[in-house]
Amino acid sequence: MYYTPDGRIESSFFPKALYAHGFTTKQHGNLHSPNKIEQYLSSMDIDPKTVTQMRQVHKTNVQIIEEDAVGRIIPQTDGLIYSKKNKYAATVVVRVADCVPLLFADKTMQIIGVAHSGWKGTLGHIAQRMIHTFVLLGSDPKNIMVAIGPSICGKCYEVGSDIAQKFDHEFSNGIERRNGRFFIDLRRAILEDLERSGVEKKHVDGDKNFCTYEQDEMFYSYRRKKDQFGEIIGYIGISGI
Repeated sequence: MYYTPDGRIESSFFPKALYAHGFTTKQHGNLHSPNKIEQYLSSMDIDPKTVTQMRQVHKTNVQIIEEDAVGRIIPQTDGLIYSKKNKYAATVVVRVADCVPLLFADKTMQIIGVAHSGWKGTLGHIAQRMIHTFVLLGSDPKNIMVAIGPSICGKCYEVGSDIAQKFDHEFSNGIERRNGRFFIDLRRAILEDLERSGVEKKHVDGDKNFCTYEQDEMFYSYRRKKDQFGEIIGYIGISGI
């Protein structure tokens, strides 16, 4: 992961010649609405007609983008997948403000995707559902690259014992106990799910220092109450179409 000159975060796993992608920061404003997202991506020379968004509901529904869905807001969805073999262009977008934004790409099959993974989505294994859907479209998990974007880190994400117990049941390394308090590390849980699904660890990019809760000058945070709530986005599209 690295900062671009204009303040975005990109992954070296997704070369610019192949993918238009990135994660925004506070520098790019509060991208909480469909219009603001389209305006921002238009400023990045992305055709707003291709921008496909989700009405995120903290669940695990994954939608494959067909031509009639391009440019729309897909309801009741937390994962979007697009295959270039369909011959129409799509840029898929995820919004977050502590939850984990995930970008996916299979260069061999020319398939891309995004997912919104909060504690409910992570517990419901949305990362596994994304990989499973890629496989249904012809991907080999060993060819899938994943970027884990800015989100609340494990040392900051305190939860109740009921949620902690659920994570302890589903994951081997997603829970920390400190002084009788429980903390969940969404990124570690997601990484475990990806590895279970056959994604190679060396193909997962992320920086645990990009904590939305701690870095108030860079990111919005739902849990941090001292400033106005807002959202950043993660997005990915296939270049050249």
